[in-house]
Amino acid sequence: MAIDGTWDLILKTPLGSRDGTLVLAADGDALGGTLGDKDGTETLYEGAINSDGLYWKVDIDSQVGRLALTFNATVQDDTISGRVQFGMFGSGDFSGTRVATDD
Repeated sequence: MAIDGTWDLILKTPLGSRDGTLVLAADGDALGGTLGDKDGTETLYEGAINSDGLYWKVDIDSQVGRLALTFNATVQDDTISGRVQFGMFGSGDFSGTRVATDD
């Protein structure tokens, strides 16, 4: 499963849809990268890759303060999708496509 790359995301939040850019980099079973949107970019932490897919956390600034988001995802070719937990504010789906590179 090819994971590395830049992904255009759409998150379905309790307050509506939100666009973002996810950059993923695998290092064995560890997963790193960033998640960015119009409000800034944050670094992923506790990222992991296993037989069930991908897992990571990222902290963002929200209307209610600093919020930890927890992602569970699967990758199929150039598509990523899964669920995101918005701390104590529920969960939602997300999906995205890999951004083509000029390589």
